[in-house]
Amino acid sequence: MSTDSFAQLGTIKITDTKLTKNNYRRRANVDVSGIGGSIFIQGWQIIIENTYIWADTHGDKNGQGITIKSDELIGKGARITTEVLKNGIGNGGNIDITARKVILTDGMQIAASTRSIGNSGKITMNVEEEIEISGYFSLLSLKDSKSGLLSNTSSSGNGGPIFIKTKLLTLKDDSNISTQTMNTGNAGDVALEVDNLKLTEEAQIDLNANNKLKINNTGDGGTLTIRAKNSVLVSGKSDRPSALVSNTKTNGNGGEINISATQLSIENNGTIQAGTEGNGGYIFLNIDKLNLNQSGSITAESFG
Repeated sequence: MSTDSFAQLGTIKITDTKLTKNNYRRRANVDVSGIGGSIFIQGWQIIIENTYIWADTHGDKNGQGITIKSDELIGKGARITTEVLKNGIGNGGNIDITARKVILTDGMQIAASTRSIGNSGKITMNVEEEIEISGYFSLLSLKDSKSGLLSNTSSSGNGGPIFIKTKLLTLKDDSNISTQTMNTGNAGDVALEVDNLKLTEEAQIDLNANNKLKINNTGDGGTLTIRAKNSVLVSGKSDRPSALVSNTKTNGNGGEINISATQLSIENNGTIQAGTEGNGGYIFLNIDKLNLNQSGSITAESFG
């Protein structure tokens, strides 16, 4: 469906003014978790503010996921999840977002993760013009919750992939796109199809395999693939570097970073890094023009 079709639709606003300690709630404002419920939201403008929307998986049924279609989606300090919870056997549902423009701020998170043997779902964003992700929820001057897209696994279930297609994708002010494994499950992949990609002010895209306890730490890192028609910019701000990262601190295989673009610029302590304690971990660049300025760096290293 073209986003032009939303012109005759109205505004939908889902909000909650009640904040709890650590911005954590035991109950969601919209919750179809359990035996495979689904959520479908469609409107011209959709505003989701300080709200939890859950379609999580508890048992042996597969999650049916969350679908959002709009001209403009604005998310502020909210959380949308299709998580496989502890003891969940079924796979997590997908999160599908179709829009002309998406703005996520103030700790807004979209997450498809797993804490059990069920695999997490896929996050797909098809946005015609622009996605902007920025900021974090702050509690007592601490960065409690960064805005971003998450697909993490802390058990044997595999993390799901994240796919984004848009003209301009901007991440700034500590926001992130992250897939991570901390157990035997493999981290999800991230694929970006954009005209231009900008990371500034400590924003990161990171695909990590990490297990501090070193127990059952065989999960493989994910693969980051960026196809940009024009440019990719990774730029920090003084002591706040931005980064594209694929680190593996397990016995699993390292992830990969693949970038195709007309121009790649890394500056102001920005970095592209692939590090490993396990096997592999590679960076592949297909670039017409590469700019490294003001301590910008590209590194592949071993942590062993």
